[in-house]
Amino acid sequence: MTLAAQRRNALIPGMDTITHGALGIAVALLVAPAGLRKKAALAGFIAAELPDMDVFLFSPGDPLFTLQIHRHFTHALVAIPFLAMLGVVLANFLRLLCRRGRVWRGMWLPALAAAATHGLCDTWTSYGTHLFWPFSDRRESWDMIAVIDPLLTLPLLAGAIIGWVRGRRRPAVAGLAWVCVYLTLCLVQQQRAREAVLTWAAQQGHVAERLTVKPSLGNIMVWRGLYVRDGICQVVCVRPGITEGVRVLGTASAPLLDPDRPLPPLTALPPDSVQANDVRRFQHFSDGWMGVHPQHPNVIGDLRYATRPDLISPLWGIALDPAQPSQHVKLTYFRDLLDGAMSQWWRMVVGK
Repeated sequence: MTLAAQRRNALIPGMDTITHGALGIAVALLVAPAGLRKKAALAGFIAAELPDMDVFLFSPGDPLFTLQIHRHFTHALVAIPFLAMLGVVLANFLRLLCRRGRVWRGMWLPALAAAATHGLCDTWTSYGTHLFWPFSDRRESWDMIAVIDPLLTLPLLAGAIIGWVRGRRRPAVAGLAWVCVYLTLCLVQQQRAREAVLTWAAQQGHVAERLTVKPSLGNIMVWRGLYVRDGICQVVCVRPGITEGVRVLGTASAPLLDPDRPLPPLTALPPDSVQANDVRRFQHFSDGWMGVHPQHPNVIGDLRYATRPDLISPLWGIALDPAQPSQHVKLTYFRDLLDGAMSQWWRMVVGK
């Protein structure tokens, strides 16, 4: 994979720049003084988008670096004051280019509030965010909502744009209120999905040693549940409908890989090799949800994400080359959906 392709694919997991921008604008309008709302909205927009500039950090010889550095120190709580300061500076630079003059007074607080939204918003998803860096290396992921969910973003975007154009706070407040309502619904659906997966596991006689549930692409109607049982990663796709009962839509399973208990293809790597260390790095990134791609025996995938929520086939992974263990692994993406996968996913979402 070329370097350009790696950087382009690294943008995919954090591609919801519209949500971040709209959230930054709305929060900036909420806290800005009446006479500065339009100007503060620009600073809020920039400050809220700045953390994702980490996708342009890369290492030509280490494909995993880009994957690891995204949602890292730029998304941490300690970075918020610096992002706010930079957002105000860039906003004033743009105003000078447009010959509108500089505005400093009253811009700091809106930019600070907007910058604070980015890391928290990313933590709502399951990708993993280094929110408490450098005090913790844990990747926080609350699994409440998909990375891109139009039902959350579009009403928020409408309120943010109307508020910015009119310099009014009320439309932004309405957009933020919708975010709170929708996230509450996400939590309800998450709990219902979790209970459904636990019920299914109990019916099969399984003991879930570790459990997580994650919304599927762009919706909170279909959830992908994963749990560990005797070294096996079990996938259970459920649909906790809003008005109807919960349905199990499909299941799949695969051995869970652990560098401390190596299975093929890990057994072909020297324990102290570069590729073995890359596997341990990928394990941390994927929060331990690693498995071999069913069609590619030398590819270790991130089982949290799949081509369809009821399948085991991962969306991305690392390709090993046991013949060259001193070389870094290669990132591999499986973006092409299986035949009929999109239409099948849509039938799941709408309950057909």
